[in-house]
Amino acid sequence: MSAAGQTLLFPSGPGPLFDARRDLRLFDGRTRTDRPMFLVARQWAAGGGVALHVWQPPRGGWPGAPRVFLREARAGRPWAHLFDQDVRRLQEFARRLGVRRIVVHHADTPRQHVDLCGGPLDRAMLLACEYGTVVYGDAATQPEASS
Repeated sequence: MSAAGQTLLFPSGPGPLFDARRDLRLFDGRTRTDRPMFLVARQWAAGGGVALHVWQPPRGGWPGAPRVFLREARAGRPWAHLFDQDVRRLQEFARRLGVRRIVVHHADTPRQHVDLCGGPLDRAMLLACEYGTVVYGDAATQPEASS
């Protein structure tokens, strides 16, 4: 990856955490109500990649969700799971995306992830669309599909 790409990808960090063209995939689950997209995203992360699983929460949010997530849900904006089995890389990537309070859910399991919404999610989606691979709807059964 070029120095210019590193600067664009991670302006606040010393360099790239991973090769986004090879490792980063966005799994867009907003148009589906079943779970295959979620499961394929987890499978991608279990294989060493970084998976951004974008989904549409209920309009009222989720009980007990932080205020920022509730505000985004009420505005009709998506949430995401950022899956990565390397916990240090996961935390650093979340920090570079602008997550203020990083909470790793289901640590040390295949479900290990950080929840994203708002600005950090917008930045993650931009990176995935610009440098990674986007997988939509029925392509969830074909993780090698690219945009």
